[in-house]
Amino acid sequence: AEPAVRGVVISSWDGALAGADIGELAALPTPEACRDICLASHPIFARLEAARVPVVAAVDGPVMGGGAELSMACHARVVGPDLVMSQPEVNLGIIPGYGGTQRLARLVGLARAAELVRTARSVNATEACAMGWAHGQPVADPVAAAIARTSGRAVIGRSRPGSPSRRHRRRPRAARRSGDP
Repeated sequence: AEPAVRGVVISSWDGALAGADIGELAALPTPEACRDICLASHPIFARLEAARVPVVAAVDGPVMGGGAELSMACHARVVGPDLVMSQPEVNLGIIPGYGGTQRLARLVGLARAAELVRTARSVNATEACAMGWAHGQPVADPVAAAIARTSGRAVIGRSRPGSPSRRHRRRPRAARRSGDP
């Protein structure tokens, strides 16, 4: 890691996290090609999660599908008032392929995550904050707020960058066997 880097802010400027290009997905020759693209992204998202500096998503406007999943791999999410977050893949007959089903459940709880993924329901900024998907309240300038979070190295929801919070640690194997995630 570069010692001068104190934090990373990923923004959704101009719809950059609005989701996949459906035409690109439709052009893939086989289901295996689609699977390979999804699996190739997993190490990238895992690297974001494990970063030793704070990684904060500053999002406003549409944050859907893979864009929402990228945001969930960050240590924190700061949202603007125009956020519209969803996992609309179910409308195409697919499920989130970049780890969104697991990360969403960790952030908002299993029942709410299942409802959001199953129905593709959109969530606004206020609801995203209330349910725990985003931190704090919607802010007018999410990039400035995210920079402030990274400069102080205090990221809500993580005990420290590079390590999972208590809420995100896996349960002991015996507990998982009982059918409880």
